[in-house]
Amino acid sequence: MNKIHTLAVYVLILVFSLVNIAGVSAQSISVLGEIKSSGKVFIGSASGKWSSAMPTYPLLENTAIRTEDGSASITFKDGSRVDLSRDTIATVSGSSADYMITLAQGVIAFNIGPSSSLSVTTPTAHVSVNGKNGLVQKVGYEKASRVLGVISATEKGTEVRNISGKILVNASTSGTRTLASGESVLIGQDNNFKVYKTQSVTGGAPNGRVDVNQAVVLVSFGAGAVWAYFEAKDGEGETKEFKSNIHP
Repeated sequence: MNKIHTLAVYVLILVFSLVNIAGVSAQSISVLGEIKSSGKVFIGSASGKWSSAMPTYPLLENTAIRTEDGSASITFKDGSRVDLSRDTIATVSGSSADYMITLAQGVIAFNIGPSSSLSVTTPTAHVSVNGKNGLVQKVGYEKASRVLGVISATEKGTEVRNISGKILVNASTSGTRTLASGESVLIGQDNNFKVYKTQSVTGGAPNGRVDVNQAVVLVSFGAGAVWAYFEAKDGEGETKEFKSNIHP
């Protein structure tokens, strides 16, 4: 009888242990947002294998995404958005409102809310949007507006195009530079900066005024060009469409 009682106690302990482990595992799974894909898009597993992505897929911590002849759109819980063009490989991680992307190759466009931060690491640069500590400082804070831009990583280096807001760019041997709205920079394989002007957003807004706080960026990738489309309020409060050529 005592043996049976002892065995029952061990079984109960084992059951409670498994329940607790399962609960901890469930709590450790962090859902950052949602991925929507079109065309040939793949999700990487922990073992390094790639599986075809479903049209809609939860964005979990350390999700690897690879696009071939397709594109993917990430919408974070806070409403921030990142779009991946075709032939892009990226890994997304982070926590609520603090996002990190390792961009191995390809092009991403982003629309980041004022209370969120985004750090993007490429082979030649580190890019920060609304960073909060260390070298990554709080940029674009004074107006607390959304930050819109595009980052590409190619064999030529890293190109950062700032459409609206302020973006901090760091290259290991060339230091840091803050890009204002309308500025772009190319960090070559030699880590040197080349700064130039970004083609501004155009459209039917009176005096070119766009309320970026209310803008929604929609990115179209195709035919060797990347166009960023915006739906925003013009100076009279009417919804207009605006377009910026990301790759001239």
